[in-house]
Amino acid sequence: MVDTRRGADEIAREVVRLAPLFLRQAGGHVLAYFPANERGRAFALLGTAIYVGQMAGLAGGPAIAAASTWQTAFHALGMIGIVIALATWLIVREPAREVIDVATPVLPLKQTMRLLVGTPSVMLLATVMALGSLSGVTFGMWGPALFERAYGLSTQAAGATFALSFGLPGLLGVLGFGFLSDKLGKGDATVQLRLTALALGGATTTILLVTWSDSLTVARLLAVPSGLLGGGWSVGVLAGLQYILPNSHRATGTALVLLISSMFANVLGPVLAGQLSDWIAGAGPHGLRIGLSVAIPTGYIGVWAALRAMRSFERDKAALAG
Repeated sequence: MVDTRRGADEIAREVVRLAPLFLRQAGGHVLAYFPANERGRAFALLGTAIYVGQMAGLAGGPAIAAASTWQTAFHALGMIGIVIALATWLIVREPAREVIDVATPVLPLKQTMRLLVGTPSVMLLATVMALGSLSGVTFGMWGPALFERAYGLSTQAAGATFALSFGLPGLLGVLGFGFLSDKLGKGDATVQLRLTALALGGATTTILLVTWSDSLTVARLLAVPSGLLGGGWSVGVLAGLQYILPNSHRATGTALVLLISSMFANVLGPVLAGQLSDWIAGAGPHGLRIGLSVAIPTGYIGVWAALRAMRSFERDKAALAG
């Protein structure tokens, strides 16, 4: 029995020592929940939650607030999250894992991060995720306010119009991208990066056009290709990370990329656009449009990074595996 008074390092060594015994007892065949050729559609199904949440939040929140109070909207939508969390805890079970080489030492966090930062493809994929998310999330957060100011809609109508116009195409787009990338990417993992670059470039262009459209009808029409293209490009990045990162670095590498992208997308982009809008508030709705037009084009740098990552993708995968 392991003495609970021993340090964390000694306990970790004990786990590594005993792991081969458990694998042999299990017959040495531990399967991944999703095989490599189905990871695109797996991330796509996971990504649908973003658009379901966007439609429910942007459309349902203002409607509840209009019927009651804004506090009630937060309480109602928050309770949904608690119910889903409880259901997940009761229903979802930890899947079996891939067979891993337990003789391979697990690197300390600092050493793992240094290795990943020194791998060009990983950092390029982080750039795609960070700047692509900055572009899309900034538009997504300020889009309802843009619709309200530019087209004279009420807060409730602007939220519902924006959510449905972009949410439904985005839902279809993320599913389509996942299945398409799995189908076309068999035998060539760089296909997913090429599709990512194409989708991100198209989405960045269309949301810029929406930002400066003077017609609500035109904006809603442009929302269709914007959602279809913008819905799935991140699936290619996440699937690419799962392909290039070995078991010993996969969780840390993915977490590092998501940490970087979250800081850029949820902090820098919306604050930048909002601050610029305040500085040039005299321009009316154009103030917000100018602010968005500074943040949105960062998606084009993400397109460049995706194409650039293709050059060293297989080479970096081999280096990390070695």
